[in-house]
Amino acid sequence: MITPKEGSTKQRLLLLLKSRGTLSLSDIAKGLGITKQAALKHLMVLIRQGLVQTYQLAHPGRGRPSHFYKLTPEASKLFPHGDEELIEEILTFIKARFGEHALEEFFNIRKDVSYKEFQERAPGLSFEARVKLLAEMASEKGYMASVEKLGPGTYIIKQENCPLARVAKNERLLCESEMETYAACLGASIKRTEFIMENGPRCSYLVRALKRVQRATSR
Repeated sequence: MITPKEGSTKQRLLLLLKSRGTLSLSDIAKGLGITKQAALKHLMVLIRQGLVQTYQLAHPGRGRPSHFYKLTPEASKLFPHGDEELIEEILTFIKARFGEHALEEFFNIRKDVSYKEFQERAPGLSFEARVKLLAEMASEKGYMASVEKLGPGTYIIKQENCPLARVAKNERLLCESEMETYAACLGASIKRTEFIMENGPRCSYLVRALKRVQRATSR
């Protein structure tokens, strides 16, 4: 399993492709701080291992096509995953035995627990610090989350990995509960802009502070 703390060049290359999607050889070399020749050498090994795939993008008119690189589906197995099979079986049992309402109650309880855990670590923090804390807590659970500030009170939380992708594919309540949890923790407006379950490269959330939150944290 690969985590952001892994240090070999090939592992960093895989993390780079995981976090940024499809890249050119120049982008990869720049991202790793090595020469294009060295980057290509590592890429060839990963291609032979079935972890990276390449394709060509033709330019209009004359000129050689450009080569780009991205992870294969097999590579996703290298990144953090929760106990998906067990969780999926538990959710299936709850739904079959007690009905859809019981499953909704389960996710509501899970949301309350996550909210409480966040609040215990967030007292006195500014809105921006709370957003960063939320991303940090998501990363602790394997979501490989990062934060980008777009403007005053406006951020993007990017989750490059879904440790429960198999579960989420069959039970979308998991994803909706996650978004509701984020909104409750931050007291903010949350909108999903990218979604792994809809073939997106990641799950991204546009976060906008409510005006009352902006006023409170700016004092």
